[in-house]
Amino acid sequence: GTGGDLAFFREHGADVHGIDPSREMIAVARNACPWAALSVQRCEKTDFPDTFFDVVCSKYALNHATDLAAAWREIARICKPGADVALVIAHPLYELAFKPPSAAYGDGTRSPVPLWQGAMRIECPAHPLAAYFGPEMLSAFDILQFSEGPSAPTESAGMPWKVPYFFAMHLRRKVQ
Repeated sequence: GTGGDLAFFREHGADVHGIDPSREMIAVARNACPWAALSVQRCEKTDFPDTFFDVVCSKYALNHATDLAAAWREIARICKPGADVALVIAHPLYELAFKPPSAAYGDGTRSPVPLWQGAMRIECPAHPLAAYFGPEMLSAFDILQFSEGPSAPTESAGMPWKVPYFFAMHLRRKVQ
């Protein structure tokens, strides 16, 4: 992403690393946080060493993974045993609101989801909620906390109801 949260982690003593698959996003983050170790990488396969991180934070990134199982295996690989993982993920029900009418829930169809009060749209692959809780995640992490964010208006997508905009999880890498 744009590196908006990196200063917080630095202020709290972290050796800050950040990845994004977009060169443009990394360029914005480098401009904002020239002291951070930033690189263009996908969460499904990184060049970090095994058991490298004590803490991994991901905000609206995992929902962009093409292969969630591979992303979970990679997060598990780079986390030290006992590492904390904090995730904020765009809720699949919110993304469903913006899918083409012919698409089905969780079918992988990329949806143009509005961001920043509609100022831009970004396409996300559609993962069902259950895909975030597959065997790759459950075998490697304990779920310490799960919560769904506040409802977001979906009237622009023709839906008269509101659905959660995101869900958040606090996980801990199992010590095996």
